[in-house]
Amino acid sequence: MHALADRQVSIDLDPYDVARIDQPSYYPSPLYVPPSDEPSVVCTRIVDYSIFSAPWAKELEAISGVAFLDEIEPEFATLFALRAQALDITGQKISDVMSTALGALAEQGFRAIEVCYLCNDVDTDIKLGIEFGVDCTFDQFVDISIYMCRAIRNKHENPLTDLVLFAASPLEEGGDAR
Repeated sequence: MHALADRQVSIDLDPYDVARIDQPSYYPSPLYVPPSDEPSVVCTRIVDYSIFSAPWAKELEAISGVAFLDEIEPEFATLFALRAQALDITGQKISDVMSTALGALAEQGFRAIEVCYLCNDVDTDIKLGIEFGVDCTFDQFVDISIYMCRAIRNKHENPLTDLVLFAASPLEEGGDAR
């Protein structure tokens, strides 16, 4: 387990990563920031990893049985924490949206049994997909997913889609989420 959650560290970023982290948030899609022609300078940032000690990470750990930070790469954790800071997204905001997602599952009579993480660190995106494995048929899954997405959109002005996406998937034979 890498212990990032209870410390702040300073890291150096190149101009491209600074641009990716600092780009404004435009729901539903981020602004594209092309790589800069500026000379390569290094920018130092303080990374606050406390976002990973918030209730959302603890709840994911309770579902999966594995610490959240054990499931993602330290480099992605750093970029994710910096992007969250730049967007002023707190652990509580993520927890609120995740509670809505899990509540929507419960309202439909289902619960998250497994968790799968999809870390997107490509081009301008720094995004985390959190997919809940649900014991249901494919037909039920479609309705559950629509209901969950609608609940998130109706309750939260910007459901953090520039940083975190919540989804559900049916468990396949053998109990593994896709």
